[in-house]
Amino acid sequence: MIDEENIIDLTNFSDCDVKNENIKAKNEGALLEEALNAVLKKNLEKMLVPIEENCDAIESKLNSIQESLNQIKAKQDAREKLIIINTIGLGCIFLGCFLYYLGR
Repeated sequence: MIDEENIIDLTNFSDCDVKNENIKAKNEGALLEEALNAVLKKNLEKMLVPIEENCDAIESKLNSIQESLNQIKAKQDAREKLIIINTIGLGCIFLGCFLYYLGR
């Protein structure tokens, strides 16, 4: 047996225009899609700003590191030249001492 409580009243359904409801649903869907796209775009822009700031900060740090490395390289080049000059000088002194002792 079917209970009367379980029977759905479909009298109003026949009066309803299904085409109009379908168009209304499509319009509402389009509006929701536009709103969702706007929200997503706004949130994406909010996320990109900190990322760009972080990239700028990282680029600045990398530039300072590169500058430090260039300074270190310049100091090493200067030290290498000093070592070569010192070696040549010590060689000349050694050669002078050697020739002095040979000439005695």
